[in-house]
Amino acid sequence: MIGYDHEYSEAYFDAAADYFDRSETDLFAGVPPWWRHAAARYIERQRRTGEWIGFVYGFDGSRWSRADYTEPDGFDALGLPFSSDATCSRHIVDLLNSWNPHDRATSHTVASLLSRGHTLDRSTADSVLGARNLDVDAAVAAANAFTPLPRGDN
Repeated sequence: MIGYDHEYSEAYFDAAADYFDRSETDLFAGVPPWWRHAAARYIERQRRTGEWIGFVYGFDGSRWSRADYTEPDGFDALGLPFSSDATCSRHIVDLLNSWNPHDRATSHTVASLLSRGHTLDRSTADSVLGARNLDVDAAVAAANAFTPLPRGDN
């Protein structure tokens, strides 16, 4: 995953280091060599268009990682749903409440739903999703189809 947050990234990679007259952050230091190869076309497009790269993260099948650097890369500021359980829960609560503002979902109810993961049952799903006229059976089937990944330190 490659990205950039224009407000919060202080990691300057490649052309951005030259443009902003900053020290370059090596976003590929110590990561598997295939990362750079996989990102090559994006990096080339970035050079042509002036788009910046502030972070590069890779997933090895069980956890996300990045090169070891200390500069804030802007990733956390994006608030992507998968960046943490709390962020995911907040996004789901906001979405559910936009569908039915009269039956407010809370972080607690969504956390209960998420904690069930692949063992989600119909009654738990119905308690959160039913009042919103959502397909509860499809939600249970989708949750049960997932194989849980080992939990990392993040």
